[in-house]
Amino acid sequence: MIVGGGVSSCHAGIWNHLLKACLPGRPIGILSTASDEPLESSGNSAARINREFGDGSAVAVPLGGVDGDTHNAETITLLRRCGGLKSA
Repeated sequence: MIVGGGVSSCHAGIWNHLLKACLPGRPIGILSTASDEPLESSGNSAARINREFGDGSAVAVPLGGVDGDTHNAETITLLRRCGGLKSA
């Protein structure tokens, strides 16, 4: 799933729909690709979603800009755990 950064955690109807569409027990992955601070942005988004929709609903994926490493084994494992992805 790809959702623009304008869809914040306050859009409960959208998030309820997206979370129901994910595989059970698998979080939405937050990838901040259009931010000056991608890790901070994705971390903040994941934290808000987890507060509002339950722990484990979202995870921040460390990709984007100079902060990401597409060959990092931990990042690849994290991506494989996700049931959906969100671009913040």
